[in-house]
Amino acid sequence: IFGRDLAESLYTVQQENPGGKLIGALSYPDYVRRDRNYQFLFINRRWVKVPAVTKTIDDLYADLVPKRNYPVAILALEVPPETVDVNVHPTKKEVKFRNFSRIAQLLRDAIQQALQRYHVQRTHFGLTPASPENTESPASSSAAPQAMIYPQADEDDDPPPFAVSPVSEPTASYAPVDLRPMAPTQPYTPMLPTFSAPPPVDRKAAEKEALQAIVPIGQVCDHTYIVAHYGSGLALIDQHVAQERHLYEKFIAEQKVLSQPLLIAAMVDIDAIDQGLLAEQAEVFTQSGFEWEPFGPNAIALRAIPHCLRLEDAAATFRDLLNELREHGIAKPHLERFNLMCKTLACHAAIRAGDVLSLEQMQEIVKQWAATQSPYTCPHGRPILLKFEKDEINRRFLRTW
Repeated sequence: IFGRDLAESLYTVQQENPGGKLIGALSYPDYVRRDRNYQFLFINRRWVKVPAVTKTIDDLYADLVPKRNYPVAILALEVPPETVDVNVHPTKKEVKFRNFSRIAQLLRDAIQQALQRYHVQRTHFGLTPASPENTESPASSSAAPQAMIYPQADEDDDPPPFAVSPVSEPTASYAPVDLRPMAPTQPYTPMLPTFSAPPPVDRKAAEKEALQAIVPIGQVCDHTYIVAHYGSGLALIDQHVAQERHLYEKFIAEQKVLSQPLLIAAMVDIDAIDQGLLAEQAEVFTQSGFEWEPFGPNAIALRAIPHCLRLEDAAATFRDLLNELREHGIAKPHLERFNLMCKTLACHAAIRAGDVLSLEQMQEIVKQWAATQSPYTCPHGRPILLKFEKDEINRRFLRTW
């Protein structure tokens, strides 16, 4: 219905709790759209819209996809009918849950568990992406051939594609036929082979082990990317967003950014509107590592800044944080405002494209990034890692040995 590319980018979800049962499919973070036209929600087999469900999905993908990009979602919820209010829209296309917290928890549990398989084990509904290995003819493929089944031939059909030895018929013999009914026999039950289930594999641990085995060897593209050994192939790592992902998760885990006092205050020019916003959001700015005091009618003096921030970037970062809160975060709860600021702060504090790094610095960046919970995208949804397997490299060089 939706095409092979989309089908290969979907993962299945299935979860149940006292609030209901969820089954369906969503797209991985590397397959998103600029609209929500491919998001479908069915409640008790009826297609509806629930803005709260849409927002929950957006929040769960917020750190994995760029802004204003949305995953594909095909979800079916089975809930007790009395827990759904269907009288919030004239055509019944929009409903409201009487206890949405259970539904939100159901979505979070299902999606978070499934996203842990991102780049580890994808569920593709049995489809395999087309590749040279998959399109080889049986004669040229070194893999074991698939079983071939020949239908029973009719009299006019050509003979099967193999030699048939003549069979001599035995001489006919005649004997009295016993017409008494035969004794009942047990139906034939074929003996099927038994297979023991393979031991469970901790794929998350295997993924971490593979990432931690990456060995940096240098920088390329004007000191923008770290090039590294990755198994028998190689990898390109965006040095800026790799450190950005590490810093962001560190800030979120600690729920506070350490400060460094300044011997000489950094001056920031802000107007009266921003001063009012700063007074309202003082708690979240303090939690993010800033200390300041008024300096005249249109400026403040920064007395302390986050420990990871360059002094020359302090004023610009502070203004960007004010703009970010004004545009997106004023009405959000305190925790969401802090998370929003951590994204901007991590981006400003991370090393930049073009920064020359020693081998030891590259090793430390890769080590810290490999230990993160979501190592494949930055907090704003940009990819961090590109992998090139040995077979792919050989194929590009037309190497067959």
